[in-house]
Amino acid sequence: MPDANVLNDAPYTTSNNCQMGLFGFAGSIDEVRMWNIAKTQSEIQAAMNTTLQGNESNLAAYYNLIKVLQQVITVLFPKCLMEQ
Repeated sequence: MPDANVLNDAPYTTSNNCQMGLFGFAGSIDEVRMWNIAKTQSEIQAAMNTTLQGNESNLAAYYNLIKVLQQVITVLFPKCLMEQ
């Protein structure tokens, strides 16, 4: 049985650097979509630059991290937002 802390043979670390897979991930994630059906590559590519409503058929989970970040900033730094 593989170690639960291993993803694609790359060790999980608790450092400040997040690594996914053997070569890591250099980029930003602004949303996460989980479906309860398999999507083809062409279906994924056709919809990857669209914003979901959150009630799409077969959508199991949808995390719009940009909206969450905006809410956190509004709560934690309301004065900064008013000065813009």
